[in-house]
Amino acid sequence: MKKNKKILILGALLSVSLVACKKDTIDQTASAVEDFTDLKVPSDFKFETHRNLNLNVAVDEEVSGYKYEIRVYDAMPVAGGGLLYSGYSSGGQLSADITVPQSLKSVYLVKVAPDGSSTMTRVELSGTTISHTFGKGKSGKKVVVVSPDCSSGCTQTINSGGYLNINNSDTYCITGNISGINDNNGNATIRICGNVTISGNASIKGNTTLEITDGSSL
Repeated sequence: MKKNKKILILGALLSVSLVACKKDTIDQTASAVEDFTDLKVPSDFKFETHRNLNLNVAVDEEVSGYKYEIRVYDAMPVAGGGLLYSGYSSGGQLSADITVPQSLKSVYLVKVAPDGSSTMTRVELSGTTISHTFGKGKSGKKVVVVSPDCSSGCTQTINSGGYLNINNSDTYCITGNISGINDNNGNATIRICGNVTISGNASIKGNTTLEITDGSSL
């Protein structure tokens, strides 16, 4: 009887020992990530923070034979947008490969003519190509240098303040620093007189024209 009890006790101890060994074996075989290359990610996952796009811009030349500068910004230039690319057209065409942030949804294209005047438009990003044609004297946003000052021809004069809300097709003359511009109309004229700073966002829509008078800056 004592012999049978010893056998039972030994059997129980052996079972416990086997379970413990099995647990140890599982713990020992568990692999840990020790290097960045050990990470297992889907094959279509991309780590890039930037992407490459093909820029194709056509210019309907107002002055034949002259080169036009094409600039690409990540936001509206007057609101502090960063310059992503700058190049010159040749024969009314410009093609280039540019790099933009992966999260960027749109860009601002600016055409600078030989006389210093410029035309700007906003282009939504879709696919791998940015394409746009600048026509003669037409585009959504224009920046032109004009001779008149803000002493006449102004429907409303803004000396300083917060945000300028544009609700009518009028001429808004800005002579001092403001926080920003909200264009709710799209057919107005914004004239800058003096050294003006816009500290916030400037949203200009449709055919609204931005004029910078001689000797002024923005």
